[in-house]
Amino acid sequence: MRSWKELMLMLVCIGGLFSLGVSQLEKGSAAWKRQICADNLKAVVRAAAMYQNDHDGAIQPVIVRTRPRWTYWYAFILKYVDNPRIFYCPAHPRAERLTEDHSNDLIPAVFDSGSLSYGMNFALSSNDDPNERPRPANIKMIADPSYTIYFGDCKMPNPTLRPTKWCWNQDYAPIHENASNFVFIDGHVETMNKDNLGLIHAFDGWTRDEKRWTNWK
Repeated sequence: MRSWKELMLMLVCIGGLFSLGVSQLEKGSAAWKRQICADNLKAVVRAAAMYQNDHDGAIQPVIVRTRPRWTYWYAFILKYVDNPRIFYCPAHPRAERLTEDHSNDLIPAVFDSGSLSYGMNFALSSNDDPNERPRPANIKMIADPSYTIYFGDCKMPNPTLRPTKWCWNQDYAPIHENASNFVFIDGHVETMNKDNLGLIHAFDGWTRDEKRWTNWK
């Protein structure tokens, strides 16, 4: 198994690579949107890896309960992102206007948190006590990066993915033909639904699979 430093280096080094299949897909099709979304999620993981590399493996907090408003995970990795459009999925209704063809734009893209398409695994670094700052998890604590969900398609306004039965309808966005894209800590993406995702609590046909979310050593 790779060390966390080797994993971070691998993710950063492939930052300039794109899926070879994108150019072969019909632009605007469901398959094209799903592939662009997958590329976006991989880019978000690479940005997070750069944050971890600068913080001795610490994973950016999911939420820091600051006043007057909470600070979410994306605020910690924005400085590592060249193009904020990686935060917007073309299949997400909130992000349609931000994922059109901008090849001739003279003004760089600006981050718009109100159109964010993705959420972070709430179990990675969270605290249910509103009076206490969350203690960030560390990449070194992850037992299996290839099995631990990191980010995925998410509804707004709170960009988090809570792996419980009560939060499926609130947090997850099944925008890819009734399925959602999820990227794992090792950087690979899977399109998942109730048949293969797994939550911490099994219900209504969903399987129980806590290790996808809390895969600690």
